[in-house]
Amino acid sequence: MARRTPSPDSTSDPNSPLSLDERRRLARKKQRLQRELLQAARNGDYLDVSIPLGEGAETDWMEENEGKTALILAAQYGHLRVAELLLEAGADIRSEKRRSRRRLCRPFGDRSHATHLGRIRA
Repeated sequence: MARRTPSPDSTSDPNSPLSLDERRRLARKKQRLQRELLQAARNGDYLDVSIPLGEGAETDWMEENEGKTALILAAQYGHLRVAELLLEAGADIRSEKRRSRRRLCRPFGDRSHATHLGRIRA
């Protein structure tokens, strides 16, 4: 496999296969996917959640303002099907801080629903 010649605007790493512009473009795409995933989870739109997931969005990425993941947003707004989809896609209910776990339980009224969500991955 031939190695690409770094462009003038490439990173300081001469072995980097991507130019700085390409890396910026990929970073913007990733941020867009993450925002779309968070918004779709908040709205409870199953299809709109599956699209960014299919394009590589990270399930445990947190929004900047409140630090909530897509799973927490789906649970907070009572979107059980979306929460289940996120868990099936690899969202980790155990990686959340204790405060966030309480948020996950509250919208469903008791711990049984949050426990059910945790069992989907098992």
